[in-house]
Amino acid sequence: MTEWDALILAGGRGRRLGGADKALLDAEGAPLLAHALTATAQARMRVVVGPYRSGFDGERLRWTREAPPYGGPVAATAAGMRELRAAGGPAALVALLAVDLPAVTAALPLVRSEADPADRRAEAWLGWEPEGGRQPLLAVYRSDALERALAALRLERGSLYGASLRSVVERLTVREVALTASLTADIDTPEQLARSLRIPSTTSGRT
Repeated sequence: MTEWDALILAGGRGRRLGGADKALLDAEGAPLLAHALTATAQARMRVVVGPYRSGFDGERLRWTREAPPYGGPVAATAAGMRELRAAGGPAALVALLAVDLPAVTAALPLVRSEADPADRRAEAWLGWEPEGGRQPLLAVYRSDALERALAALRLERGSLYGASLRSVVERLTVREVALTASLTADIDTPEQLARSLRIPSTTSGRT
């Protein structure tokens, strides 16, 4: 079986959620970060890019941050790849995930099942949903292609701070993996939070 690593991006400000730490939001009785770690339990190495959260530790789990912080998903991805290099180099495939995916334990295996490093016609396998489109943070990338794309973008811009993931993905040969809206749903707004998470009564007034 092909070895794979995982990068979990968990360093955003949560502005549209009033500054809430998305990684610790409750989803069906467990923090969103716990769901992401469960989904990547079979990975050779996992890197969480964001501030350290106590209680989340493991032999194959590392933490890092982009510098300066809050540089956006591309800068965070590059920081995660640097951490994998420091750990001995990335595996052939790297799963790239946002921390705010409540259905990640069901969605990631479907994306991974399509990711074949022997398929030289593809460099990335992205979750895709008709209304939401491509999901570059619910995806598996060929690690060498991802690093080349990041390097080319850095050379072009001078910095990855604030760069969009679209500018990385457009440099890659992509295969789309069809998923349902419930599998690709993320948590950016209070409305999405209310739909997708069990909201504690201490913050919502409801059970």
